[in-house]
Amino acid sequence: MPGRHVLSLISLLIVLVLSGCGEPDPIRIGLVGQFSGRQSEIGVSVRNGVQLHLDQINRAGGINGRPLQLVVQDNKGDQTECSRILEGMINDGIKIIIGPMFSQMAEVATKVTQGKDVLLLSPTMSTDYLTGKDDNILRTSATTNQQGHFLAEKALDDGMRSIAVVYDLNNRKYTEFLYKSFRETLEPHGVTFPVVLTIQKSDSTPMLPLARIIFDANPDGVLMCLAALDAANLSQQLRKIGGSMQFYGVSWSQTTDLIQHGGRAVEDMVLVATRKYGVISPELARFNADYIARYKIKPSFAAIRGYDAFSLLATGLEKAKEPTPSVVKRAILSLHEFYGISNRMELDEYGDVKSGYFLVRVSGGIFVDE
Repeated sequence: MPGRHVLSLISLLIVLVLSGCGEPDPIRIGLVGQFSGRQSEIGVSVRNGVQLHLDQINRAGGINGRPLQLVVQDNKGDQTECSRILEGMINDGIKIIIGPMFSQMAEVATKVTQGKDVLLLSPTMSTDYLTGKDDNILRTSATTNQQGHFLAEKALDDGMRSIAVVYDLNNRKYTEFLYKSFRETLEPHGVTFPVVLTIQKSDSTPMLPLARIIFDANPDGVLMCLAALDAANLSQQLRKIGGSMQFYGVSWSQTTDLIQHGGRAVEDMVLVATRKYGVISPELARFNADYIARYKIKPSFAAIRGYDAFSLLATGLEKAKEPTPSVVKRAILSLHEFYGISNRMELDEYGDVKSGYFLVRVSGGIFVDE
């Protein structure tokens, strides 16, 4: 009988030892954005960049010996759906999340995470609604206000005296802030705004009536605070009816969809970009090659933003030693600056990027530095 107890004890010890030698639990990271519908290119590109980098990290052994697991949820561009998804992830124990992507989700994200030990890191949300707030949201894109001033200075250099504006109310936290900073910069210089139009679009908002209103106002330029497909469509309609005004676009529009769907109509359009196109670092060149090999398309700025955001998060996780939101947040903020694959990011005390915008022009069907 004693021998049986000894054997049972030995068997139990073996089981415990073997269980202790199993794979460590993964660090689960959420990814929330719009991955379906007409405005999904940015979300899909971010997802691709994040997944590419996550897989590279896992092949190298993970973070502090633990693999990373990505949990992806599509908010379909809907604020209620975004709120539901974020709450569900948090309740499921996923408290470090990449996203959301669009600025219209800023208020929802703030409400859901307020007072909780949760960390959101958005690659592309730039609204000034979040600026200067000690919240649970960090970002790797500079503020919308900077885009408006930047484009306004370019418009002055181009000699613009009158500018029409079209902006999308579905992304109001981004577009309205940008339009206002653009206008506030230009009006003291005598620039007028004969037409300011808004859309709150369905999947089939007609652009021809808007184009005719703009054409009849005869402005020198048009500022389009629109998603890429809408900016491409409006440009097409304006050129078809004979409009020759200068087009200005925001970083939201600066994707491959703009060129693919805008064609010759968007040629010479000036847009805000998050990187220079004439300077390719070795790291960016490797990323481009890896991205094309995997996804069979060239990466847009959003894919780079996704890759860089995940790189920043991985650095924070490694530095923090334990993957709890508050500790990771402090680790990221302690960096003060971070070098992505395309440019340097300087972080302020609230986790906002202080600068990082450039101007590009569509020339010969590609983006080139202005």
